[in-house]
Amino acid sequence: MSSRSRDCDDSITVCSTSPEPPQTVSSPTSTNRRRRPSSRIAPSTGQRRRNDTRSRDDLATATAHNARLADEFYKMKHEWLAYPCDARPRSRREELQMLPALCNNFEAFDEQMKLLHGPQITLEYLHKVDSMHRKSNEEHQQFLQREEEVHQRLEGTIAEIAEGIKRYSKGVEEYHKAKDERIQRTTDYLQRADEYCQRVDANGQLLGKIVYGVNELSQGVRELNTVEAQRVRRMHGYGREGRNDK
Repeated sequence: MSSRSRDCDDSITVCSTSPEPPQTVSSPTSTNRRRRPSSRIAPSTGQRRRNDTRSRDDLATATAHNARLADEFYKMKHEWLAYPCDARPRSRREELQMLPALCNNFEAFDEQMKLLHGPQITLEYLHKVDSMHRKSNEEHQQFLQREEEVHQRLEGTIAEIAEGIKRYSKGVEEYHKAKDERIQRTTDYLQRADEYCQRVDANGQLLGKIVYGVNELSQGVRELNTVEAQRVRRMHGYGREGRNDK
């Protein structure tokens, strides 16, 4: 194709793909007037075919470009995932500009290197993770079983302690009851002993009175004996005197 024909094709394409001229907006006084449609030249069949092909090519190109941009975005996001969101580069150009600052953040850089050089997600790695997960679950189940056994033993021990406390409380109650009974018996005994002592005191007073009466009676008997002895002596004296007179 000659250069003249290519220029014509380009000019036709530009004319056909260029946006339509803006329509003039009617003034407020002419809002009720009917707008006249602008005259338009209908494109030919070959021109429409070329336009459709170009549109499909442009759409495929734009889709591929957007896919590359998205892939690059997620790749960069993974490459700088350890950094804060506001410190991550958004493009390779920003990455080149920010590379010294990114490398000077030693803590985030080390974390990023660990993330990038971490274990690869392979079938062996997944089996290893699954085995570790199973082992962790088994250990957790064993731990829960041991905790349940300890809990049951603790419940048994608490029940035994509660039963022992109950028996001890009952024994203490019986001891206090027996102690109260002994105190009551002792009180009754002391009361009876006090009554007995009172009776003994009364008997002692009565005995003292009896002894006093006996003493008085003995004194009277002695006085009576003295008088009687004197009378007997007088009688004997009178008898001796009468015998002497004869």
